[in-house]
Amino acid sequence: QIKAQMGDKEYKVKHILVEKEDEAKDVIAQLQKGGKFEDLAKARSKDPGSKDRGGDLDWNAPGGFVKPFADAMAATPKGKFTPQPVQTQFGYHVILVEDVREAKVPPFDEVKPQLQQRLQAAYLDKYFKELRAKGGVQGSTARPPRGNGKGQASRLPFFFARDDRSGQNDAKPIRFHSVTRT
Repeated sequence: QIKAQMGDKEYKVKHILVEKEDEAKDVIAQLQKGGKFEDLAKARSKDPGSKDRGGDLDWNAPGGFVKPFADAMAATPKGKFTPQPVQTQFGYHVILVEDVREAKVPPFDEVKPQLQQRLQAAYLDKYFKELRAKGGVQGSTARPPRGNGKGQASRLPFFFARDDRSGQNDAKPIRFHSVTRT
């Protein structure tokens, strides 16, 4: 499913982002006269993330970009730049495709721990946002210090505790307690 969304190829690309179409056409004209892409990117690009690297965006799948950029990137032959400016919501791009390779999708077993961690974090984030929206979260979610591994107890947050010491089980806010594990 991920491979279908991202595509079966990855592209090593550089780009120059400018505000106006005329600026992009001028960049293309300079490239056609032998101008160096890296130098033009450093001098003209408005993309702070890639400007200092000569426009380098490294290896990416088309699914990682907005559609007009992805379509132009996929249609441009290796070693060539787009002959016309590519308009996106960010401005006008001149794209250089340096190389193309088959996409490398890691095996599920290799990424399973990261996926589990992301899902758990997303679930907890959603859970706490809902609680905050209801006004039901008090206390800190900061991590307490851990033990030294030599029998010293570590204090871990016990997130799902309810302060029901009063014997009442009405809609009180959840308070965070710590439990000690040895």
